[in-house]
Amino acid sequence: MSHIHNGVIRLYSHSGLCNRLRLFSSYMNLAEKIDHKIEMHWILCVQCWASFDALFKPIPNVNFIYSRHGKNPRKSRPANSAISLNHIKEQEICNYYQAIKPIPSIQKEIDTLKKRLGDDFSSCHVRRGDILTIQKKYDKKPNTNEEFFEFLENTNSRKYFIATDNKEAQEIFKDRYKDKVIFSSTISKKSCTRWPRRTTSIQNAVIDLFTCIDSKHFTGTVCSSFTEFIHRYRKGLKCQN
Repeated sequence: MSHIHNGVIRLYSHSGLCNRLRLFSSYMNLAEKIDHKIEMHWILCVQCWASFDALFKPIPNVNFIYSRHGKNPRKSRPANSAISLNHIKEQEICNYYQAIKPIPSIQKEIDTLKKRLGDDFSSCHVRRGDILTIQKKYDKKPNTNEEFFEFLENTNSRKYFIATDNKEAQEIFKDRYKDKVIFSSTISKKSCTRWPRRTTSIQNAVIDLFTCIDSKHFTGTVCSSFTEFIHRYRKGLKCQN
């Protein structure tokens, strides 16, 4: 394979955060088997302006190379690099996700948020914005607010945590659940249904990710890699316990 040479598996992504995490995680088993390192070209662009090391602790045998996305994507992508996922069993990638840990400053914010939530909280990832385009592409019905309401109320948890990219969604959940619902930040920008325009920082996205992971019950948004990451990380944790 052209992306495997000189003891290195070379990968490239200018996608969103969780698509990047999924890409290099899917190659970790192969890297171990053939005793290679992973060289992950992590492109700084509108989908993800933060570097991996500004968000997460180092991962052994995974090296990150940073560059900005050029006007011509072909010039941004290095030769002999892969953008597609490696074939890997579901449980294996769930287990490899466990190597992804927030840096101490972000973990501190997660811990502070979890103290406000207590031990009994449920969470939802309510993705709106440009996910509608992906759902339409795969002929998937978007999750309704009523579906999220039903899920939360059936859990009977003391607190609810909502991870969302949508200002209107925050207002709707706050109006319904008052002080029972908690967010990691207050969104002031409107999400875009056509373009991957961020309404929160990447650091807040990591806080949302790992708060949802630690919740007692969780549900998310169809077609979302963010939701998929949470489900798989939680599955990996259960196998460790």
